[in-house]
Amino acid sequence: KLAVDILSTYYKPKIVSGSVTDEIRKPIAGVDIKTSHHQTSTDHFGRFEVPVVEKVDVNLSRTGYKSQTITISHGQTSASVKLAKDNETFLFKLFKFFYRLFNPF
Repeated sequence: KLAVDILSTYYKPKIVSGSVTDEIRKPIAGVDIKTSHHQTSTDHFGRFEVPVVEKVDVNLSRTGYKSQTITISHGQTSASVKLAKDNETFLFKLFKFFYRLFNPF
């Protein structure tokens, strides 16, 4: 019991809140947030929460945007992330559209 009390006192995860926006600061909903022990996604307003014990790498990804990895430490209270649009995805879709248009077979 003593060991459990000590561990829960010193290794209690701190909840770090964050937000994800695009280049024009518009919130991005549905961003996948993954750490080694936790997985969630952003809400409608681009907000998320991640439990942090010491230091954790957080992977953020969403279709149409470039994936990004940030590091959050136990001392942080919040994190703000800007995801850039993945222009290659749009160009690839455009290429496929025109390819199918001119090559129906």
